[in-house]
Amino acid sequence: MKKGLNLNINFSNRWIYFLVTLGIFAIIAVGVHAYNSNPANPAVMGHSMNEISPPSGCSSSTPYLKSDGTTWSCGSVSIQSSSWTDPATSVNLQDNGADSGLGIQSSAPAGANIVMTSTAAGGTTFFLQSTANTAGQGPGKLVIGSSSTFSPGILTLTSDGNVGIGTSSPAATKLEVDQNSNGNAITAKAFNNGGNGISAYGGSGGAGVWASGDVSGGIGVKSYAQADDFYAWGPGTHYGVSSSIRWKDNITEIPNALDKVLNLSGVYFNWKIHNESHAMGFIAEDVGKVVPEVVSYETDLTNSSNYYIENGKKVPYATGVDYGALTPVLVEAIKQQQAQIETLKSQMQEICKKDKSYSWCR
Repeated sequence: MKKGLNLNINFSNRWIYFLVTLGIFAIIAVGVHAYNSNPANPAVMGHSMNEISPPSGCSSSTPYLKSDGTTWSCGSVSIQSSSWTDPATSVNLQDNGADSGLGIQSSAPAGANIVMTSTAAGGTTFFLQSTANTAGQGPGKLVIGSSSTFSPGILTLTSDGNVGIGTSSPAATKLEVDQNSNGNAITAKAFNNGGNGISAYGGSGGAGVWASGDVSGGIGVKSYAQADDFYAWGPGTHYGVSSSIRWKDNITEIPNALDKVLNLSGVYFNWKIHNESHAMGFIAEDVGKVVPEVVSYETDLTNSSNYYIENGKKVPYATGVDYGALTPVLVEAIKQQQAQIETLKSQMQEICKKDKSYSWCR
């Protein structure tokens, strides 16, 4: 005869079964009570996100996080290896003096990027990239740009310490500044008395300032001052122009130099600019008709202010005269004039030999 199920349960076990069963019903009841049927606001640990109250002092729209494991931080987080209080920015990093505060590493072919965006009124986005091989700027550079293409880079730092502003490929100089629109590439101002806008020092055989106007119509150095536009101070040559027989061929004397000088007119005038200040000099357009080699002209004839009409044609205005370059003409003119003087003296001497009654023979 088979034995039936033994239902003998002692009194103490009955209490255990009763408490377990009661606990199960309690958990089910709490879950049903807290259930949120809105799928757009899912339940978290039995409660919706809206049902979770932020810590004291924090709003539900502000991120908050326990920054040190014990204290809630509202909208500001500190990541630190030693004590630090009152962080002033949203995310603060501090190391213990031995390790870097923040490391960013990327295996992306173009390099590692940081994107900073301000969504407030007037804000914009800036990109910071440590470039790798496939980056358009070339590898081994730190580039700041206002677009993800970094073209052109606002600021570029190469691995050898060269800096480029307005270019992603600075030349082999410590600083290159590119200005591709109207305006100045560099503006330097010194507002204190005796201060210098730019101080430049050249090593042996070098130049303190090297300027090249290599674009058509470009000017290497342009100066405007209330006192001296250019002031030289020192024991060396104050103003030098490259000149050596090593660099010249087809050398001939300047013909008819005296005639050229006689066709020049020195004038007094008042500037239409520069507060109508009084000055003397030449009229560049007149000089250009006699010695065109010393006059520079406007090159952009699409601008009506750069030319005048003569015989139905556009004639460019002059932009300047190289006064120093007139010196060779003056030298040759003096020599030619002296030759005329010597010829006249010789003729007068011949006359005096025949008749000494003339006053200039005594």
